[in-house]
This record gives sequence, structure tokens and C-alpha cells, in this order.
Amino acid sequence: KPYGSYQLFGNMVLDFGNPEGEVSSYRRELRLDEAVSDVSFMRNGITYSQESFTSYNDDIAVIRMTADKKGAISFNLSLNRENNVPLKESWKPRCTVEGGDLMYRGNCFSGLEEDDAETLTGMAFGGRVRIILPRGGSVSSEDGKSLAVSGADEAVILLAMKTDYFGDDIEAALSSQIEAAAAKSYKELKSSHIEAYRKLFGRVEVDFGHDAEREQMAIPERLAAFNK
Repeated sequence: KPYGSYQLFGNMVLDFGNPEGEVSSYRRELRLDEAVSDVSFMRNGITYSQESFTSYNDDIAVIRMTADKKGAISFNLSLNRENNVPLKESWKPRCTVEGGDLMYRGNCFSGLEEDDAETLTGMAFGGRVRIILPRGGSVSSEDGKSLAVSGADEAVILLAMKTDYFGDDIEAALSSQIEAAAAKSYKELKSSHIEAYRKLFGRVEVDFGHDAEREQMAIPERLAAFNK
């Protein structure tokens, strides 16, 4: 039978290689009042931070990476879609670097294809990734299907996604989304996102009381305390 809705769009893989040095002071946080996710850690005396959100206003996913040492940010970015996709190579989404952006194109598995079919016939989807480096560094591609950042102080990743479910021109929509978002600063994108989110989230407020000590506890510590 055909698959239903809500298939996985794909995975964004950020490969930082295997740098030496232990990771310490690792912290992961979700700020519910802003719908912003934070990750930070220290390695070799350098503090790395990552902030992520998906903007309804700009229809774009945004990731910002920073470090407190110049030129410390280097990574490789790729996209794949392994879940819900048979292993046949010709059925997997295609990634190409075009005009400095990473393009991602594919079709969903409808469930009607025979094992020997060369292409998938389900809903078409696409993605476009652009990496902006506000303060130094370089973006390149050695294999033509991934992006590599080297020696940056800061990196802002923009990801646009679209399907043809409503008959949209995927290529045109992705271009419009990326160009509109890239014309704004990170601060503007984040501010617009939070403003739109809080119009809904901020309609109701519930206060269960505060415990300053417990609010600083990590999730495993909170679960252990809850079970006592």
C-alpha cells in the first residue's frame, strides 16, 4: 500500500572532522518563550555556540555558529535521506552545488513502485542551502555535492524546503525563500521569528512556581530528583 503523509524530508549532516581535545561544559537548551534551540561546549579552550530556529515568517530554517576564537569554525555540510527510502541508488535524492548553494531534489516513495523501477513517482520535494560567513572564512565544494566551511569566525546556515503538493514551482519557490532570507541580517531573521511566535505562544501564561536551583539542573538530574 502507498505510504501516507509526513515522510522525512532528510538529514542535514554537519561534519566537524575529528579534532583533538576533549569536549567539556556541554549544554543543550530549548528556550520555549522564543522557540530557539541552543548548544554550546568547550574544546581546547575554545567555546563553540550554535543557535537554531525555524522561522514561520520567512519560511526558512536558520542555524548560527560562533566561536570565541577567530577562524575556529570549520565543517562540512551535506544532506541525505535514508529513512523511508529503499537502498536503490537511483531512488535517493540528488545533491548538487549550484551557484555556491547546495541543491537537494527528490521524490517520495509512493509505495506503488516495483523493485526494478528506475525512478520514484511520489510527491516531488526540494531543498536549498546557503552558508553566509559574516566574519571571514571561506565556503567551497570539492565533490560538487556538499559544502565545506573553513576558518570562519561565524557561520549562518539558511535552509529552504518546498514540495509540489500545492502545485508550486519548487525551484522558483526555493530561490525566492533563500534570496529573501539572505537579504536580512541574522538579527532581523531572529527578531521576526520571535515576534511571530510570541503572538501565539504569548497568549497564555502559566506559572507553576520557581526554584532557582532546580532550573539550573540538567534533564537527567531532574528525572533522578523526580523519581526520589
